[in-house]
Amino acid sequence: MSIDTSRNRDGNRGSLKIGPGGKAVLRLRDTDESGRVEVWVFDDGATPEDVKAHRAGPRWGLVQSDGKALVIGALYADYLGGDEGYTASDCDGKDWFDKLFWLGVRRRPAGIVGPSTSIPKPACKCCTMDTRSRRSTPERSV
Repeated sequence: MSIDTSRNRDGNRGSLKIGPGGKAVLRLRDTDESGRVEVWVFDDGATPEDVKAHRAGPRWGLVQSDGKALVIGALYADYLGGDEGYTASDCDGKDWFDKLFWLGVRRRPAGIVGPSTSIPKPACKCCTMDTRSRRSTPERSV
């Protein structure tokens, strides 16, 4: 892990950069309670060679004290489009493909202009996690 000073949000200096295989956990409480957490994720859009092979790519979310997790990220399988968009997973933190929810939020690398945009901007995804309803609300960023 390192601080990437080339990426920032609202004038804040830098962001936490977590490389392949890395993991960062921020303990919010000792007990499970409701609340709200806002996470901004910069996705470089990198994909594996075989996007249809079962594989968990970059993901972020919440983990309860019993290990149950609600995450959003790039999940790859022959029936998913991990290279095209994001999937939510409600799982035990190990079996990422147990309960999946396709979010329909387009995934593309920074600087790529799609049909609905004309100005390249960083690929930054925001996801507000509402632990009261175990619902996530991704905001589309183009």
